[in-house]
Amino acid sequence: TLRTSCILRSASALHRVHMHMHMHMRHRASDNTARARGTPLIGSTLRYRAPECLLTDGFYNYKMDMWGVGCVMFEVLSLYPLFPGTNELDQINKIHNVIGTPPPDTLAKLKKHSNSHIDFNFPHKEGSSLAKLIPHISADCVELITKLLAYDPDDRISARQAVKHPYFHELREAEKRAAAEKAASAGGAGAGG
Repeated sequence: TLRTSCILRSASALHRVHMHMHMHMRHRASDNTARARGTPLIGSTLRYRAPECLLTDGFYNYKMDMWGVGCVMFEVLSLYPLFPGTNELDQINKIHNVIGTPPPDTLAKLKKHSNSHIDFNFPHKEGSSLAKLIPHISADCVELITKLLAYDPDDRISARQAVKHPYFHELREAEKRAAAEKAASAGGAGAGG
């Protein structure tokens, strides 16, 4: 479908960016500036922030982009935002409501790099499950979004892994067939001329 194609192209573009080490840390820098000034964060971009961006000072890498891809992918498929938080703490609570509170070792890893303004004593939550929120979506798609939204960035898939995920198999095969047909028609046109 068109949505699947757009998501695959977005993940492919991120893979190319990450390959060349052009990491997009601009948003985090603007968050730190806003926080220092006491300015509230912009709610629309807050929705796509990875837990490590919300809970730590500088303990993040390219995998934060993959969290954003997962959030956008969910929103494109469901037509509503997954984590519509109003501030950083509300955002973390919304994340925990859906995917559950992470294990203590994940929280401990993040706490080592934590912001002083967030208390890490989160109540235990099981989470409501992504599959229940998007029951009309294939199991492969739910699995991909789940892997994109792994709380621990070390467990989150990369852009390269995302574009190779089974969810995109049919689209990749269709693109291969189209490229082969194009090459065959270009070869046939050149031979006849």
